[in-house]
Amino acid sequence: VRFQQEYAQKRKEFDGWLKQAKKDIAAETRKAKRDEIAREYQEIAKKRETALVQDYNEQLSKLENKINRIMRRTARAHGCKVILNKSSVVLGGTDITAEVVKKIKKSEKK
Repeated sequence: VRFQQEYAQKRKEFDGWLKQAKKDIAAETRKAKRDEIAREYQEIAKKRETALVQDYNEQLSKLENKINRIMRRTARAHGCKVILNKSSVVLGGTDITAEVVKKIKKSEKK
């Protein structure tokens, strides 16, 4: 999924920034200054981490909404009133899984 790749890239960039921050802190020889720099980096890191997680959760929520919308439309088109997990069905029903997956993939290409 595209947003997972974007998240992985952002996470990699954040980790690189964090690694550099640790080097910057270690390079400072004066303890008071080193502590000050460390506090500043901790504040920035916390804000960046929060933003990163928030963005990931927002993207995940959008994806879940899109999948649910596609499932509902596909189910209605087949006259289904209930959508169940495949493993919950013992006998009967209409399996719309392949069609839903196809529509999801098609919507990602847009």
